Amino acid sequence: MKLLTDEKLDIMIYDSSDWAGKNLRFSWVTGGKFYKLFRSVEHHSGFTSWAEALKWILQVEPNKKINSIQFWGHGSPGRVWINGEALSARSVLATSEHRNLLLKLKQRLVPESTVWFRSCNVFTGQEGHLFAKMISKMLECKIASHTYIVGPWQSGLHTIKPDEEPTWDIDEGIYDNKKMISMPWSPNTIFCLTGKIPEGW
Repeated sequence: MKLLTDEKLDIMIYDSSDWAGKNLRFSWVTGGKFYKLFRSVEHHSGFTSWAEALKWILQVEPNKKINSIQFWGHGSPGRVWINGEALSARSVLATSEHRNLLLKLKQRLVPESTVWFRSCNVFTGQEGHLFAKMISKMLECKIASHTYIVGPWQSGLHTIKPDEEPTWDIDEGIYDNKKMISMPWSPNTIFCLTGKIPEGW
């Protein structure tokens, strides 16, 4: 099927499993409805596995390219989680299903697309740097995520493009060996309902 490059979708996915926790799951579901209401995304849905989520994205209006994907869910350095299952540089190398689905997803993306993991600490530390570099190169587009624990405020927001090196310090979001909570005055901070990444971040 021919892809229509002049029409692009904005999509949001989130962890809808019990593992995510009742309160956070409610926040992510509500966020998806808010974004759809204000036309920040055309489609949103929750999932209990990465395979389920990636397969759904691939079948959503398959004649259109994808402008952006946001994932709302738990994160840790170099990992994003659905129902206790990590998507990481290591899982992509070890799990053929993850790798094959991401390679199919790449065909729906363009170099200007953004995949944004709105999750805690994903870009933190060496694991965060590795994840950022590997996923951006694999999907051949811009990848975004955070170095701080995120909530209503979401700090340490950075982006990386294929073949770039991370521009943020490897220990950003860490103080005295502890993960830092996002604050309005922390670096590169947005509010949770902000739908766009500021230029230059």
